[in-house]
Amino acid sequence: MKNKKSLIIISAIFLCMVIAVLVGAAIIKREKNYKYTEVVSRRDREDHAGSKYIKYNDGVIRCGNDGITALSKDGEMKYAGAFTMSNPACVAAGHYVAVADIGGTEVVVFDEKGSEKSVSMLSPIAKVSVSEQGELAVLMSSDDAYEIQVLDPYAESKDSMLKGVIYTYIKDDGYALDVAISKDGAKVVTSYVKVTAAGVNSSLTFYNFSGVGKGENADRIVGVFPYKDMIFTNLSFLDNNTVLAVSDKETCVFKMSQKPELLTEKEQKEEIIALATADGAYAMLVKDEESGSGVRLDAFSASGKELFKKKLPFQASFVEIGLNDVWAASEKDMAIISKSGRVKYSGECDQNIQFMSEGSRGDLFLIVSGGFIEEIKLKERSE
Repeated sequence: MKNKKSLIIISAIFLCMVIAVLVGAAIIKREKNYKYTEVVSRRDREDHAGSKYIKYNDGVIRCGNDGITALSKDGEMKYAGAFTMSNPACVAAGHYVAVADIGGTEVVVFDEKGSEKSVSMLSPIAKVSVSEQGELAVLMSSDDAYEIQVLDPYAESKDSMLKGVIYTYIKDDGYALDVAISKDGAKVVTSYVKVTAAGVNSSLTFYNFSGVGKGENADRIVGVFPYKDMIFTNLSFLDNNTVLAVSDKETCVFKMSQKPELLTEKEQKEEIIALATADGAYAMLVKDEESGSGVRLDAFSASGKELFKKKLPFQASFVEIGLNDVWAASEKDMAIISKSGRVKYSGECDQNIQFMSEGSRGDLFLIVSGGFIEEIKLKERSE
């Protein structure tokens, strides 16, 4: 019996050692410094020059006036969907992608298999946000008012599609700038700005379409935060219960499991060049006079805690954030920095970088250049 217990203890210790070695190896690999890049695969771009690319849960979405194409992390086509829009805006959450015709009235939602649901609105669309279940928050404008509809295109019937409606009037609330829906589709946040003789007044309004919001009031409002002399142009859910609100003077993070609570409020002195968000983190390129290139890359956790601030040796204009890394790029240069702040790679590229996304593993990245889609590999040495 004693020998059996000893064997169990030894086995447990050995298992812990194996796990520690594997975890350590994974950390070492993730924190490696690379000096070279190599093109692993190259495909011709089969789209128009005006096409836009966005990061997607399982790869990349390419969006143009005539449809979208979903690409895997290594650049292979997963599905394609057709439509005709004058000014398409594409957003993604989880396995769902929503495309809205800004200024028009059509919204199309695609699931992970490329199956689509089309919704026609009655007023011109200004903004759209999508949840991880495919629900929509659609901001529509008229001459003197705004209407936000929260919709489930996958509802069993058209009668049950509409989950809620929000009405606001410019004379009372000001101009609507942005809208975001939570990952579960239950919560919505909006930003408004109103200019008066006394100055600029902004407000962040939080709505809850679950039972909590229903019991609060008829408008489902569960919180309003007023601000003076600043404009909030970007809203996003960093996870289902955390909202990032970015203005020209502050970045604010709110906790919203049911009702909103301000977590952090940071003064934003530098001009923001580009912003990227992901589950649990956000990153931004800012103008920095102390940097040789005039550009700095800042990254933060969802709680607003600083992950790192790095001065870049080139004038980056593009930033994206993944599971473990943050990357910034100009047309000919790129930097890849782990969330711990270690520079994994910084240098020139042969590619004319227009978009960049993470590949199927930590040393692979997908790059969209002027005429190609390339998968590149980070390397420690030249071969």
